[in-house]
Amino acid sequence: MADLFLPVKIGLGEYMGRFKQSFAVTHNDTNAVQEFAARPLEQACIVFAPSRMADAIEEVLSAWRKNTNENGKAQSTAFLPVMAIAVARDYTPASPSQGMMLGDAIDIKIPHYPDERSLKLELIRGQLRVQVVVIAADDSTAKSLIARFCHFVRRYDNRGFDAIYSLAGVNDAWFNAWDSQDLYPSAVTIAQTNLAIQKVDLMLNIAIPMVYGAASGQPNSGIGTGTPNDPFGLSVLTQINVGQLNMSDKELV
Repeated sequence: MADLFLPVKIGLGEYMGRFKQSFAVTHNDTNAVQEFAARPLEQACIVFAPSRMADAIEEVLSAWRKNTNENGKAQSTAFLPVMAIAVARDYTPASPSQGMMLGDAIDIKIPHYPDERSLKLELIRGQLRVQVVVIAADDSTAKSLIARFCHFVRRYDNRGFDAIYSLAGVNDAWFNAWDSQDLYPSAVTIAQTNLAIQKVDLMLNIAIPMVYGAASGQPNSGIGTGTPNDPFGLSVLTQINVGQLNMSDKELV
């Protein structure tokens, strides 16, 4: 199913993968943190959760415990700690301070496009609420992982991530930045008292480009097939014929 926000979600998943790979020093941390750092990423140490976020932690835990986490061992005990990411269901259009929202399309040419056809660009700018949750068997491990994540976000190179969009068949990266790198995690209490849970909320400033050409049946440049990956180029001005001007009472300066 097509999803306008899917490139952002993919970029966020890759961002969390970078966080998982950033663990340089773990020898002075809990055994659970050391195991988390050594666990392969594909072994589900970081998962996407329902968009209800903290309200659905117990549902996430229930599904997590039904998971097969270890090759060849069906219904094995789910590994802890685990990190869950959730993107809220709401969306907020960006304020002018976050950048220009191109509601009126502008003329563009995609760099390095083979035929340099003329196209139109609109740009959606907005904000999405993101929540990262750490679920662990002990308090020290939960606090360590949430502290490491907050530290990761504070690095200059980690102030955001790219989302890759297919624009007229050309993959192009657009940057999505955290609204603030000042994070304030907090503990979460649920009915299961034998778990330690920490969460942190973030606001993500997103940019979603939309590129299109001439509509089917409308004048076009004759370039393209009219598909999303190969849109018709827009008609362009190639020649101006200027007749003789009869302006005897005017002086051109």
